[in-house]
Amino acid sequence: MSNIEKQIDGEEKKKKSLKERWKDKRERAKIELLLYGIFFLAVIVFSRVLNGYNNVSLDEEVNNTFINEITDNYSYVIDIVIDDKNYKYFGNELGHNRSVNRISDGKEDYFYKMNDKYYILDTNGNYILTYIEDVYPYIDYHYLDINNIKKYIKLGTKNNDTYTIKISDIVLNNSSNDTISITLNELEKMIIIDYTNLFKIDNINLNKEEVVIKYFNINSINSLEE
Repeated sequence: MSNIEKQIDGEEKKKKSLKERWKDKRERAKIELLLYGIFFLAVIVFSRVLNGYNNVSLDEEVNNTFINEITDNYSYVIDIVIDDKNYKYFGNELGHNRSVNRISDGKEDYFYKMNDKYYILDTNGNYILTYIEDVYPYIDYHYLDINNIKKYIKLGTKNNDTYTIKISDIVLNNSSNDTISITLNELEKMIIIDYTNLFKIDNINLNKEEVVIKYFNINSINSLEE
């Protein structure tokens, strides 16, 4: 028998062997298990590659927006809308210090943050030690902090200038498909955040909770009094 004939004969034996194994239920199960394993491994590899690409892309996008410039030196105006209530904050941020003017129900209050401690201006013109909850009673400052907002954006899906973030990616043990949205206005140096679905977790009667933050004088503040 020639080498070619031997090769053809070997291939035929392989084919017969595979057919015979497929007819055997136990051998068929092994083959199916192997094929399933290869399929799921391919899916996992593809998903990791895709997620890695998306994360890198979002990081690069954030780095190319104005919020990447915002660290600890800027002026700000914050407007908070909770249903039919409106609250405003404005002031300057410089390092670990912050001036805070708050307007609520026509009343204006003044605060300072110095070395991570908060002070409120009393009726005698003295700044008295207080708590962060007294400064931000309407919304936890955690949701106004630019560093946290940057983290949320990197978890999102982008559509034009709006990032949609799943609440389940923010709140531990939450399986909801509800989302929040963060819109960046590059021209106005403004961030618009719709937190409604997030805060409805604890207040089902809530209809709207939106935060608008506008930044000025980025990296050019020399004093909190400017």
